[in-house]
Amino acid sequence: MKLRNFMSNVLRIPKLTSGFGKLLPHPVAVTTSSGHYNVQKCPFNHVQLIETSDSDHEQLCPFKAIPGAPGLPFIGNLLDYRDKYKLCFTEIFKIFHKRSEKYGEIIKETLGPEEIISISNAEEYMNVIRADGRQPIRPPLEPLAHYRREKGLEIGIFNSQSEVWHRYRKILSKKLLVPKMITCHIPSKNAVANDFVHRLGCLTHENNGETEDLRQELFRWSMESEYFILLERTAGIMLFNERLGCLEANPPSVAIDFVKNLQGFLGHLNYLLFSMPLYKIFRTKRWREFEHYNDQLVSIGSSLLKKKMEKAQELMLCSETDEDNQSNNELLTHLVSQKLLTMKESTHMAIELLMASVESVSTSMSWILYCLANNPDAQEQLYKEIQNVVGDSETVTAEMLQQLPFVKACFKEAVRVYPVVFFISRILQKDVNICGYKVPTGTKVQASLYSISRDTNMFSNPEKYDPHRWIRKEPGCRYYYNLVFGQGARMCLGRRVAELDIHLLLTKIIQNYHLEYHHEDVKPKANIVLIPDRPIKLKFIRRNSDRRKTLN
Repeated sequence: MKLRNFMSNVLRIPKLTSGFGKLLPHPVAVTTSSGHYNVQKCPFNHVQLIETSDSDHEQLCPFKAIPGAPGLPFIGNLLDYRDKYKLCFTEIFKIFHKRSEKYGEIIKETLGPEEIISISNAEEYMNVIRADGRQPIRPPLEPLAHYRREKGLEIGIFNSQSEVWHRYRKILSKKLLVPKMITCHIPSKNAVANDFVHRLGCLTHENNGETEDLRQELFRWSMESEYFILLERTAGIMLFNERLGCLEANPPSVAIDFVKNLQGFLGHLNYLLFSMPLYKIFRTKRWREFEHYNDQLVSIGSSLLKKKMEKAQELMLCSETDEDNQSNNELLTHLVSQKLLTMKESTHMAIELLMASVESVSTSMSWILYCLANNPDAQEQLYKEIQNVVGDSETVTAEMLQQLPFVKACFKEAVRVYPVVFFISRILQKDVNICGYKVPTGTKVQASLYSISRDTNMFSNPEKYDPHRWIRKEPGCRYYYNLVFGQGARMCLGRRVAELDIHLLLTKIIQNYHLEYHHEDVKPKANIVLIPDRPIKLKFIRRNSDRRKTLN
């Protein structure tokens, strides 16, 4: 216990309640004639029941009784994540899923000095969300937070908490989460999507119709699309209001370097996040490599932003800029010219948004296309819907997107089968009843989306890719999709933009190509997000224009 306390203080990890109880069945709630709920008593004499209040007449089992795999002192369950002689966290989502199958919908896991409560029941996790309050606390990505502290950089929107987070959130949400602001992106995103469809034709022409690595190509598309944030009066796209050139035959080296370093950064972040944080004591080899990737991303991002920062400074000095012009500036210029954030804050905010969006959007799109290639019936129905609404038009409008429910269903089902974000978590700010256990303040609680997506009580035949379940609204559809983007006050800032990007590009690709896959099954692996374990060599077959006309 002294060693745990020492590590918690030195490594800046919140001290949580310790101890594993024996396996305890899930308490069963029974409704009495008075309308109150009593919980079935635990079958072990040594387990003490806790009555939380007289008002709700609930009796809860204690925190120490939450089941979980036994661990070792100091390192907890870390040895369960070995690949031969090395720690490996690429299948951490599968290990948590196996734990939930064995112990139930709430389990306790210890990784080093940190205890984690993992839930595989969506309704129970909603209790956690409801207890959040106005300023939820999300566990930080500690390796990234440590890097920024060491370098004297801004902590950023994703790692900030309390009033600092609330300030960032309030500023950014006005530009990123308001639907009418997002629809302004459609004309420019059409242009990027059209360029990507054209690039697919060029890439597959001399390779039997196949891509060598679909996800790498989608990285370029996402980088190009997410490089911009808001239209000006007539043209422009996302973060910086200019084209980067990622979809050209010879893309700029700065874009390729950004993607390369981003992938290295995420791989090392995944390892450092779940392993012992020894990097806080001495600079390990893994930490030095992580630091290098971070340095490169900051350097490249800053160089990309240089011109825009100069423009922002000019606007900040220009007192004649009217309100209409201010509202139409892209995000970075808007933040600085309106003095909402400092130059330094704005720079690192933009880099952070670019890093997060490029990886998650491109990976989600990879899984959708892979699923459709392996499910020709769903693909055919999707194609018919697109033809009925869009036809052969090169322009997809906001009105058209509203009439494409199966496009949305195909996306939702893909992120159910392959949840790109496989854990979402909170640090409790008060005691919460979870699955009949009293979980105390300060505990890290996470929802295992991989396990929730495979809950047979929520989804029929959960291993099957079936977009129709979202049309007929199976029980799990009520909660699951919102959890993917982080329900509540800390909902993903990029949700609206990501949905627009994916719906639009999916429509364009299926409008022009039939998809096939003729290789080994692709498996998911953890790399902060759930990525394919191998290159996806998808075959793109150009659709016959005469057939499209017949369907119309």
